[in-house]
Amino acid sequence: MNTAKQSLYERIKQDILDEQLPFGEGLKQEALSLRYGVSRIPVRDTLLRLKSDGWLVPHGKRGVKIAPLNAEEAEDLYKLRVLVEPMILEHVIEKITLQDIGKARDILAYIEKNTGLSSQEVGELNWQFHACLYACAKRDTLFSSIETLHFKCSRYIGFHNRELNYMHISEQEHHQLLAAIEAENLLLSQTILQQHIQNAGEKLVSHLKSR
Repeated sequence: MNTAKQSLYERIKQDILDEQLPFGEGLKQEALSLRYGVSRIPVRDTLLRLKSDGWLVPHGKRGVKIAPLNAEEAEDLYKLRVLVEPMILEHVIEKITLQDIGKARDILAYIEKNTGLSSQEVGELNWQFHACLYACAKRDTLFSSIETLHFKCSRYIGFHNRELNYMHISEQEHHQLLAAIEAENLLLSQTILQQHIQNAGEKLVSHLKSR
């Protein structure tokens, strides 16, 4: 993908997470062009991509607006993750190498060392951690399904990090998961992953319902 378009995509996502763009109103391409110093064509293409990824929803005849955080959607997503993601661990444990484990550990160390990361950056690194483990399974269909769920969850993960201060707990659980995988303990690793997803999901849904 074009580097400039990718940068614009990430900048708009971060501004959505930081509540820097108008919520509940149509996003105007002209105003966004001025805000980000780009022409309307990359803005149009980026808005279409954000809509496809679940960050935006239709507004009016042809416009878009920021998608609201929805408790029911969040609940559906985490329940799907609880069902699907532990399935891949059996294949991960069979095929993971010390190099793969080292790569996952490096991602965790980078997150812990760089305390000034944005919620968007933490969300991306969270997926990189999970993805580098799941990719070891070499189960393309299962991995693709999990990846789609993570993309749909990404704005909720950013909300977790910003509003619920959940990052420290998440980091601890990531280390526990990695240790269980390294020990080739399938049942323990599946249990840790299920609880990791479910506990965060339940906390998020409860918070959204109380708003």
